[in-house]
Amino acid sequence: MSDSPVTLPVPPEFFRDFDCGYGGSTIGCYALLAYIASVAPRRHRRILEVGTHNGVGTAALALGTPGCIVETVDCRDESRGARRRHWDRCGVAGRIVQHVGDSREILPLIEGDFDLALIDANHDWAIKTCDWLAIKDRVAVIVLDDFVIDWPFWQQATVDPAWRIVPTTAPYLDNDAGILDWRGCRDAARACFPGGVSQSWQ
Repeated sequence: MSDSPVTLPVPPEFFRDFDCGYGGSTIGCYALLAYIASVAPRRHRRILEVGTHNGVGTAALALGTPGCIVETVDCRDESRGARRRHWDRCGVAGRIVQHVGDSREILPLIEGDFDLALIDANHDWAIKTCDWLAIKDRVAVIVLDDFVIDWPFWQQATVDPAWRIVPTTAPYLDNDAGILDWRGCRDAARACFPGGVSQSWQ
């Protein structure tokens, strides 16, 4: 299959002036999140995010999926004002539902299924494992942040495509089910990070 260019729903430059707090390379991460969200299934038209932080990633997920609802969970409420400003600026505030509290308590209370889930909270591995177990049977595609993939539990998890996990640094996708095309994600990563991507995306 040829490496044809992909069309990004939101270019990295869109996020350049946001107060992301992580430096310039983060704009590519947000653009890639928007792309992955855009090619995920649309059966339930709902996305779940664990780890809202300043809300820019939440906005990226919403921008990549027009008409879908994004439910996001964070244990802190200090950034509520910044989050709302980012969501208003992107025109997605009306499609975002914010939950504040411990994800281990909140996730079991959120009913229904999701097309995509992003587990990106600043938690230790045990809490992330609880987060995954709480939602794994209700989500078509799960995206993990790049810090998790070095932990033994997740390395084992990503070996089996049936777990439907997409690490942001090394996509293991359920191609047989047609959930996502890893070639498209790889090419999108190259477009989001023109200066180079990690070896796992090659």
